[in-house]
Amino acid sequence: MNGEELVIEFPTKNNNNQIETSISLSRFHAQWLWSNCPNHIHRTGARKRFPGMYNGEKIMSAEILPESFIRMMPLSSKTKIPVPSPPGDYCHPLSLEKLNGNSGKEENNEPNGTTYNNNKARQKDEQMLLCIQWDTSNDNETSDDLYSCFNMSWLEHWKYDENSLYNRRLQTEIKPMNAIRADDNLLRFDYPRIINESQNHHTNNEVFDLLQAIFTKGAAIIENTPTDLAIISADDPNTTPVALLSKILAGGTSHGNLYGEVFQVKSVPSALNIAYTSDALTPHQDLSYYESIPGLQLLHCVKFGEAIVGGESILIDAMAAAYELREKAPHHFRTLVNCPATFVKQRKGVCMTYRRPHIVLDHGDNISMKDIDREIVAVNWSPPFEGPLSIPGNMVVPYYEAYSVFQKMLDNSTSDANFTRQGGNPEGNQHTLYSNYAKDFTWEQRLKPGEILVFNNRRLLHGRREFYSKISFSRDNKNSVDDICDLLSRHLIGSYTNIDDTLNRYRVLLREKKLNLRSEERSVDLPPLCNVGNGTSIVP
Repeated sequence: MNGEELVIEFPTKNNNNQIETSISLSRFHAQWLWSNCPNHIHRTGARKRFPGMYNGEKIMSAEILPESFIRMMPLSSKTKIPVPSPPGDYCHPLSLEKLNGNSGKEENNEPNGTTYNNNKARQKDEQMLLCIQWDTSNDNETSDDLYSCFNMSWLEHWKYDENSLYNRRLQTEIKPMNAIRADDNLLRFDYPRIINESQNHHTNNEVFDLLQAIFTKGAAIIENTPTDLAIISADDPNTTPVALLSKILAGGTSHGNLYGEVFQVKSVPSALNIAYTSDALTPHQDLSYYESIPGLQLLHCVKFGEAIVGGESILIDAMAAAYELREKAPHHFRTLVNCPATFVKQRKGVCMTYRRPHIVLDHGDNISMKDIDREIVAVNWSPPFEGPLSIPGNMVVPYYEAYSVFQKMLDNSTSDANFTRQGGNPEGNQHTLYSNYAKDFTWEQRLKPGEILVFNNRRLLHGRREFYSKISFSRDNKNSVDDICDLLSRHLIGSYTNIDDTLNRYRVLLREKKLNLRSEERSVDLPPLCNVGNGTSIVP
């Protein structure tokens, strides 16, 4: 310790979260500790001490002690001791649940001030705290600012040495091993059970499991959903199953300006969107021309006539494919990181454009764009809704070559002839790798009436096979007009949710699940929270 930084020893843990005999060293800067002092966190969660207020305060002394020892020390009456210890995914160095339960009183250092730790719990599993005494030359500092107490588990969770950041990336980055495959059966959930849970407010088990499936594998299917259009009238969007589910999963629908909060996906004359035709849809993201692309997309199949040929739904994990592209063709990967594409939606009443690269990486200590060994935090891919490139001329040819290769990995309908014209070599091994990836990782299924396909629009691309009707009629055909229409109809009802609201819903439920398991002294492995593709790394 030199006053400007502190090096702390932590026991290392293996993949099963079991402590090993070796130790790891993590450095914490004085500025970092000073800015995150628990004494200056408001009970609402707002930080009251900011980095710009740091005035060179140094660490005079530091000691790791049990909570009971620190309580006997002559600290300031306003020094917050983080009891109960903050949950594992808490950004704040103390539990706000405790503070919010104190009738507006922020300071609570008495043993009886919390219901979390009884005497037995303290003796059995007493928390260890880092107690820091500050050496300050700031005349404005008071005695209340001389001490800070940090929960050691919290510090361990937020350590930022190189190895810790790398291990965090290993847990959250999407890889092919995380992706759905062609032969995967998506997890299925029961619509009536989800609705019943939301109405009774007793449990959220089905909702939690659904969100966990979506944020782990990228997609899930909800079954046993009503299909009677007389009941789920499109005249009242709030009564449709996708709207009800959007409210349960994210607080409501989003991005309803262009097509409505709830939209009808069926072939119609003079369609405003290619989705409202019977044409094939190449794998893409919806509304990629928005600054904030939708999070989840819900597609409720209400009709899929027996006379319809084709129309299968398609999914492929774009973030996993980008990871594979970096492994197989790093030069093409780097091009798609460096070159911004133009995403566009222009028609009568609409004029939207947005430029962003196809692949977005997390920030790193090397600001050079040649550094591609960083976490993939977003993929932007929407061929039907892309406009003219606006990049320097020397980047155009490499861009189209890289684009062609990545499209080959994402679209298993791409022809070899197109690949060759864009610089690919169908005779080479690389071509086989690219095309085989799309073959192995493209999920394709014909939805059934009553099924809702829910997927993360930020991470997964979706598409559709071309469809047409194949039916012959005779004069003695006894089917009614309605029956014939049903045979010829493919009708889906859709909605979007905001990615931030949806992720918030899941993380709150995940935190509650962890706290319940901890209070019951049960250890159940929950899958790590994977990157959701919203342009930032996950802070677990």
